[in-house]
Parts: sequence; C-alpha cells; structure tokens
Amino acid sequence: MSTKISLEYETKFDAEFLAAGVSVHLIRLLASVQVKTKHGWSQRYKGILDTGNLISAIPHFIWWPKAQVRWLLQRKSRLYGIGAGSVWGKLAEVTMTFSDLKDISPPIKLKAFLLDDDSTPLLIGFEDVLTATNLFCDYRSQKAYLEW
Repeated sequence: MSTKISLEYETKFDAEFLAAGVSVHLIRLLASVQVKTKHGWSQRYKGILDTGNLISAIPHFIWWPKAQVRWLLQRKSRLYGIGAGSVWGKLAEVTMTFSDLKDISPPIKLKAFLLDDDSTPLLIGFEDVLTATNLFCDYRSQKAYLEW
C-alpha cells in the first residue's frame, strides 16, 4: 500500500514586475516536515520543495541543537546557488518525515546542508527525497503530492 502526502502551492506575484504592469507568478510547492531529534520528533515546519537544489538546506533555528545528526563532513563549506549567493554550513545526514492533514510518511534519511544561520528558508532538495518518492504536480488543478 502506498502513502500519499499532499503538498500545497503558495502563489504570489512579483511586486517589482507588478508595479511595472507585468504579472509574474512566484509559485512555491510546500511540504510539512518534522526532523528527528534526540528526544523524538520536532514540531512541523513548512519547507519549499526545491527540485533545482541538489540537497536539502536546513536553517539553523530548525536543526540546532535539537536535530539528531550524523556529520558527513566535519569541516564547514559553502553551498552555492541559493538565491544570488552562497551560504555556510556542514553536510550531515538527518531523518525527516513528511505529513499532511491525514497521513505521515515513513521516515527518510537524507543528506542535508545544515546552515550556520537563518538566511535561507527550509529547502527540500532532490537527493534522497525525490530520488526515493514519486512527485505528482498539477498546478492547474492545485493538486500535488509525494508518494511512497
């Protein structure tokens, strides 16, 4: 039996283009996730499902010091391609679950870049999530989900 976790769309308009009379949608696909901690599971956080990001990026306030992590690299490094610049952090393995109003996914171990600060929102990257699930995405009908 498969598990389907509904995702939500967040649609806004780019204010700068709108002021110039051009309507440009800013569309994000959001997922609710929980991170495994030393004492159970964290509260739910909304993350952006970012198909253009290789790995997930978790802001400092979510993972520190609560998350149960396995460090993959001991040194800090830079992750490029976030917005117009880069962010600092360390590569680790974390465990997450995805949920909606009706269901919760099996836990997923994933590689994530644990950020030194909160300058970037929670980004759920391709590796270990979209390589392990099926993504259904139909903006016109406002339906989207991950399936295990």
